[in-house]
Amino acid sequence: MLAPFAGTITQRSVERGSLVSAGTGSPLFEIASVQPLRAIVHVPQSLLTGVSKGVEAKLVFPEHPAKSFAAHITRSAGRLDDKTRTLQVELEVDNPEGHLLPGMFGNVVLALESAHDMFIVPATAVLSSKEGTRLAVVGPGGKVKLVEVVIARDHGAEVEIASGLTGNEDFITNPAPGLTDGSTVRPKG
Repeated sequence: MLAPFAGTITQRSVERGSLVSAGTGSPLFEIASVQPLRAIVHVPQSLLTGVSKGVEAKLVFPEHPAKSFAAHITRSAGRLDDKTRTLQVELEVDNPEGHLLPGMFGNVVLALESAHDMFIVPATAVLSSKEGTRLAVVGPGGKVKLVEVVIARDHGAEVEIASGLTGNEDFITNPAPGLTDGSTVRPKG
């Protein structure tokens, strides 16, 4: 029996001479094709407006720091994941020299437009309390104004702010717990 595509056997579940019964439900072999390679990416809901077939991407892998690999979107799942609010997208990656292997982890850069401006701020800048999620913005004369913001995604050390900022604000990256509207602050340094 021939596989419907050229590839490499990556896992063998039977050996020569083994008795094989139909309908066991377990595969005899696993075959991987690495040219072209498919990459699966989860795109956040905030960037869905830019996702379409043919959009260009580039992939970067720690094992090949000086090289990026060209790719493009070939298809998407067509629905968001209920838990992560992301869309699964498949990229096709040109891999003629076989540098990339199935199962590798890398970073993807997609040129997608957001429906609105997103700002990335340090997670330490965010104040969460019963009044809501806010940032301490410093205005004229060093006066503090606590501005309500909406977090789109939390990346751990940084968060994406979906609304509440214009992009021209100066904010406090590590505000004191008792900081209030109208407080006066001075920049360090």
